[in-house]
Amino acid sequence: MAVTAQPLYFTLPSAGSISTPNRWVTVDTAGRGTLVSAATINILGALINKPTAQDQAMEIQFSGVAEIEAGAAIDETMAVYSNSQGFGLGFAAPGAGTAIGGICVKAASGSGAIAQVLLQPFKTPA
Repeated sequence: MAVTAQPLYFTLPSAGSISTPNRWVTVDTAGRGTLVSAATINILGALINKPTAQDQAMEIQFSGVAEIEAGAAIDETMAVYSNSQGFGLGFAAPGAGTAIGGICVKAASGSGAIAQVLLQPFKTPA
């Protein structure tokens, strides 16, 4: 059975060309969307489209159940955070200061697989 929840989206200008959707995104100091590059960087949501140039609209899902490309296997109930390339990683008990994008509701079997994640960004206490 598919997991569904009403998605909500917003757009930001892209910091550059990003050819891979389904990755975690954040905002840079210039107000442009970019891939999350570390586990401690706040997550805005999931990239939906493929912006091909700087300042092109980047569509970001920030509510509902999003598809996130996994960097490794992710099991249901795991908190999902980002690696240095915006891939989702699962962790049953994330460390202090980790930016979490949401909770996995449909597992990903390994790197490159798609996990379904209920979006609820938060940061673990430092």
